[in-house]
Amino acid sequence: MVNGVRGSLTRRSGRGVDSVWTLRVDLPRKKGDARKQKAMTFVGPKDEAEEVLARLVVRAGKKKPGEEIKKDLTMSELFELWVKEDSSRDQPRAESTKYHDERRFKNWIEPTFGERVVADITNTDIEDFYATLRRVRPHPKNPRKQLKGLSPNSVVRVHALLAAMMNWGYRRKQLSVNPMEHVNKPRGEALPPRAPSIEEVKALLDYLVEADPLLWLAVRITLTLGLRRSELLALKFGDVVLDRSGDHLRGSIRIEKGVVRVPGENHDFIQTLTKSGAPSHRTLGMDEELCAVFAELIDDKKAMLRAEKADPQMHWDLYVFSDGVGFDPWYPDTLSHKLAAARKEAGVPGGKRSQSRVPITFRSLRVYCASRVYSEKMDVRFAKAILGHASLATTDRYYLAFEDEKLRDATVIIGDLHRRGPLVENAD
Repeated sequence: MVNGVRGSLTRRSGRGVDSVWTLRVDLPRKKGDARKQKAMTFVGPKDEAEEVLARLVVRAGKKKPGEEIKKDLTMSELFELWVKEDSSRDQPRAESTKYHDERRFKNWIEPTFGERVVADITNTDIEDFYATLRRVRPHPKNPRKQLKGLSPNSVVRVHALLAAMMNWGYRRKQLSVNPMEHVNKPRGEALPPRAPSIEEVKALLDYLVEADPLLWLAVRITLTLGLRRSELLALKFGDVVLDRSGDHLRGSIRIEKGVVRVPGENHDFIQTLTKSGAPSHRTLGMDEELCAVFAELIDDKKAMLRAEKADPQMHWDLYVFSDGVGFDPWYPDTLSHKLAAARKEAGVPGGKRSQSRVPITFRSLRVYCASRVYSEKMDVRFAKAILGHASLATTDRYYLAFEDEKLRDATVIIGDLHRRGPLVENAD
């Protein structure tokens, strides 16, 4: 009983998990008013029915006499409110994040929980839902086909979406209870970061320097400066500063923006700030070879603009990675497709990542850059600053790959310290 509110539980049919229950709760009333009750049907074991009844009694006990007990939000209603009103972030949610959140909700959460009242969902319901997502199941439109279960990391992302929605709803008093409070978080699979070998990177560069000089520049910048693909595409000649006054060329690149694809049917792309916002704005120095390549590109752009009778200084506002004059950057996926084709022609690893090999992609080149910086400086803060991460943990967990040869040398050194006698020379 809560504030004079009572509840009752009656089994109508079934046994065990198939039991059908009628749950009744007395509504608050003024003295002399007729008795009123709220009733609902629940299917499940007795302990879960009692848990739902207890929540109904608590909700009813908080109401004033004569005040109607309003139904808690359904999962679909909560999602719509959360998408529209969530302002807990320092920055607005990115378009790609909105898209993926909506896809995860529509594909996985809504078919199971969309019409259910959130307050009536138990932690057991949610954990069983996670287990179902991992299983192979029939295709909803073609019974002859089967859908693969989601990967552990995909289930973790679904969990993160549910937790964000319900935590927000409970804080804003849109929900009377938070079903996620006692849910065991599913575990993902975190493969250790791996970088391409120096030999593979050199083989790709040797091929590109003749086959596709502009793609060579993209790869060279990424493995040297650790730029994200979005930052690479947003690079303009105005972001490049060259000093030609001395005997040797010196230069730097300023990173502040990114070009990202907006997922969906329109396949458009937009220019944004860098992924981590202001913390990832940075100025990075270039080696002499990169400076020389940019000096040549800038001179070529100026000559082209003069030939078109345009202001040569317009080159500052032109994109580096672009077809034609440079008014529009390459489409984000174009860069990845070009790299995949070049990788195949050069004969360097491609395909899916495994424990023993990693394909050369723009992300794995960032891992290569971070790992080389760390091996030289032995300070994760240098790698974090170059890659533009907001957190040291991100750099440490996802971008620092150990070199296999150094790992083998480390264990050999320890073994040599503890050998039983002098080292025996090979007789051969």
